[in-house]
Parts: sequence; C-alpha cells; structure tokens
Amino acid sequence: EGEEAEYKVAEQIEMPEQLDEPEQPEENIIYEEPDNSPELEQMWELISDRREKMYIFADDELYDVIEINPDDIDKMPNTNWHLRNNSFVNHGYFSFRHLIAGRNHADDGTGFFIGVPGIYNRRERNLASMYGFNRFKFSMRSDMRLNQFGYWYRDITD
Repeated sequence: EGEEAEYKVAEQIEMPEQLDEPEQPEENIIYEEPDNSPELEQMWELISDRREKMYIFADDELYDVIEINPDDIDKMPNTNWHLRNNSFVNHGYFSFRHLIAGRNHADDGTGFFIGVPGIYNRRERNLASMYGFNRFKFSMRSDMRLNQFGYWYRDITD
C-alpha cells in the first residue's frame, strides 16, 4: 500500500497596495554562532578522535559524520545514556552493525546528533518517533544497496 502524501494548503493573504520600506540593519553588528557547551565539545573530541569522517549525505546539514557503536553512548553527556538501552537504537545497530554521530546545523548554531540506520517507511517512522528519533535523512552510502535507506536521528543533549 502506497504512502499518502500530506499537503498543507496555504491561506490566502491580502497584500497591501504599497509595501513599507524594510528597516535597515544597524551597522557593525557581528553575528556569531553560539558556543557549544564544553561538555559537548569534549564528548565530540573523545568520540571522534582517530575516526574517519564519512560523506554519506547529499547536503551538508549533517556533517563530520562518523560511525559509532553503542559503547560510545557512554562517552556522551549522561542525559543521553538512556539511548544505550533504547530498543530502537539497539535494533538499528544489530541490523546494520553501526550507528552514526556528527555535527548538525541547528537553528541556534552547531549541535551534535546521533543517527540510527534504517529504511524509510510508515512502520519504521512510527517506531522511530516512539523512541525519540523524529527526523530522517536519506543516505548516499554505496555499501547500503537498499531502497529508502538512511538514518533516523536526534540531537545529543548536554
């Protein structure tokens, strides 16, 4: 059975006949990405040390991607340790023999994520969201020759 696409209808908005001039930004404002917490940066240095970065996505929203295993979760801040016993994480790891972690471009700067390999379909989408993995990204991995293969992912928190 095919998946039904969900569409949202945009509301009709009346445009004024004449638009106001946009406000000019103040000069000499420097926009900086917020710093990650020292704990997250230390975690990343510990986990990513001596691991080769992979380029498995078509864009750079998720980057500095490395393969990890469940033991690496113990090196993350303790607010993430529950993922070690997460059934969805363990199912993905034992099915594909790896997990991933990396950096992501977040709205508030650069963050970190953990990803579980899987297939995009309705059943797995529901299962992933039950376990806190609400986002999916298709992968270009050449060693995974499965239709709809990619990663369910979530942020690593401090």
